[in-house]
Amino acid sequence: MSSRPAQERFMPRLSDTIARLAAARGPRQDAAVASRLTEWAGFGSNPGALRAHRYRPEGLEPGAPLVVVLHGCTQSAAAYDLGSGWSRLADRHGFAL
Repeated sequence: MSSRPAQERFMPRLSDTIARLAAARGPRQDAAVASRLTEWAGFGSNPGALRAHRYRPEGLEPGAPLVVVLHGCTQSAAAYDLGSGWSRLADRHGFAL
């Protein structure tokens, strides 16, 4: 057993892991260019100056389901879609985002 406190043994490994994960992501893609979403301005009074985006697959059937997804505070809608594949799932399974 090491004589170093547990925190000292753990933290370098955590930072190494984070660095490896960041490197494994590969080069950053420009999500704005790759986005399949369109901005939607008419969704209410919007006192918080929020932005909304939507995606409607070609040939979507009337009455198709709507799936609402929320991205993290440091993400954009386009980057989230690019990473998660929601718009491609919408194409495949027939729902709107």
